[in-house]
Amino acid sequence: MESVDNIEYEEEMPRETKKSWRTNLFGVYAKVFKVMLSNLREKVELTEEEDRSKELEALVLPSNEEWRYQVYYRLVDLQREIDSGEGNT
Repeated sequence: MESVDNIEYEEEMPRETKKSWRTNLFGVYAKVFKVMLSNLREKVELTEEEDRSKELEALVLPSNEEWRYQVYYRLVDLQREIDSGEGNT
């Protein structure tokens, strides 16, 4: 028996089997690459979905009462600045 990369095989293996291993190696690489790409794609899609859900959570709709109060008080402050600026002129 001979050991290659800690895998033992017998020398008496038919030559056709050894050839098919070499021939199929590229097919195996292609399959492994496809699996790796599909796993990567799934991970990217999950991250995009997480990003989308975070954006939706941070989204403030005009129907949100707290947001309306913030806008109202900003406008009141802006009006006060304008009014105080007119009184100084």
